[in-house]
Amino acid sequence: MLVQMQAEPISRAGTEGSKIMVSMSLPEAGHLLQSPAWAAFKAKHGWKSQTISTRMGTHSAYAQVLFRRVGPFSIGYVPRGPLMIDPDNALVERFAQELDQAARKHRALWVLVEPNDRIPTLPGFVASRDHIQPTRTVRVPLATDDEMLAAMHKKTRYHVRLAARHGITILAGGVQNVEAFYQLLQETSDRNGFCIHPISYYRDALIALGENAVLLCAEHEGNLVAAVIVAASKQEGIYLYGCSSTQHRGHGATSALQFAAMQWARERGCSHYDLWGIPERDPEVTQTDDGKHQRGSYGEDMTGLYRFKTGFGGEIVQMPATMEKVYHPWLARMVRQVISLRRKQA
Repeated sequence: MLVQMQAEPISRAGTEGSKIMVSMSLPEAGHLLQSPAWAAFKAKHGWKSQTISTRMGTHSAYAQVLFRRVGPFSIGYVPRGPLMIDPDNALVERFAQELDQAARKHRALWVLVEPNDRIPTLPGFVASRDHIQPTRTVRVPLATDDEMLAAMHKKTRYHVRLAARHGITILAGGVQNVEAFYQLLQETSDRNGFCIHPISYYRDALIALGENAVLLCAEHEGNLVAAVIVAASKQEGIYLYGCSSTQHRGHGATSALQFAAMQWARERGCSHYDLWGIPERDPEVTQTDDGKHQRGSYGEDMTGLYRFKTGFGGEIVQMPATMEKVYHPWLARMVRQVISLRRKQA
């Protein structure tokens, strides 16, 4: 390994918070966001879950639906689901009926479905312009260190090796390191113009996912320079959250940290690593007008993020189209206008 991950977590202040004891069992090939652990985590932050499981002979469908209250109503959401095995028209019809029943039980204004795999269009659902998860991502095959390095862009590979030469150390931590992670995340949020959750959100994620997640920290001369929270589910490693120091983020620390995350996922039996989100379209420009500096990312302009993530090689994956069903059109339109206004003001 070019970057050594030490067994002991870094020693920084932090509290463990309340325990969330949840099994990480999943339906065959199910995504992390369809797991009981993810539902338990989201329950800490205002979401209720209901499982829908439909079987008809050899055909089956499974979904974990999340509902969030909006006054006397709710919003329904199926993240990276449903999972369908050998679907036919009868199965899809029955599954949609059961999803309708769940939506009415929770008085949902609408239900948004973001599939992880291509599935038949659910009866009564239409294509939606809304989405919560990224519509495109980069998936990197996990192989030997040499093979993964060879697949990288030469600049990314240079940065990974630069980190080793400059003494960047990668340490595997956990809940006890959340406060240090959050301080750095606040700095990154201010620099790049995006919103973040309260600290309890990241702490609860690590507690809920347990041994299936890790907080990796990159240090240089005693300074925390970058950190990521990564999860492993079935055959997939997933980059969930990350941050870096404005002052000390040089020396290839962020590239080395992602490489270490890929190594961690590989050691847990994962076959690929999901870098979790790039812009919906390839950016037209990756350099500033003077041609000497490459553009970074700020707010909705994710040019720098695109360049960074595609530098690790892998495949750009377009996620299936989002579907939705609106149950109360007039109220749904009003609530969406309020949500949109709040996002603009954030």
